[in-house]
Amino acid sequence: KESKKHLIKPLLLKEDKLLWYLIGINIKYNSFITFGLDRIISFKLTGDVFEHIDFNSQEYFKYSFGVTVTDEEPIEVTISFKSNQGHYLKTLPLHPTQEIIEENQHFLIIKVMVKPSYEFYSKILSYGSDAILLSPKSVIERVVATLKNSDAQYKTK
Repeated sequence: KESKKHLIKPLLLKEDKLLWYLIGINIKYNSFITFGLDRIISFKLTGDVFEHIDFNSQEYFKYSFGVTVTDEEPIEVTISFKSNQGHYLKTLPLHPTQEIIEENQHFLIIKVMVKPSYEFYSKILSYGSDAILLSPKSVIERVVATLKNSDAQYKTK
């Protein structure tokens, strides 16, 4: 709601879900920052020249979903999908790190290496009852808590 000023070193324009983002380095904190272009009110080129930054966008986003990259280490997440979703996930993987662990006529079990973020949890929840998280416990607990909160909201209506 309140506009802020940032001095950044721009690195990359990235599209995700039909929206464009600017990824750069926030000079004040010397850390990565992401801006939705639709939320930038104005910008001004300073004319400052900064040193070359060796930035590998594929490596930077390797364990992320969408444009959110957390500082956490990637974790292995194991998920079981009903067979109808399993066929789809073999054609269009959930994530580039996806590996098939087990498959039969009833289910497909995969593992992915990710840095869980809001976008990751949204994606998992979008599968509804067609997906069951198998590990790790911390990810399962967060999804269960989200589902309980959703259930509680409907019970109050």
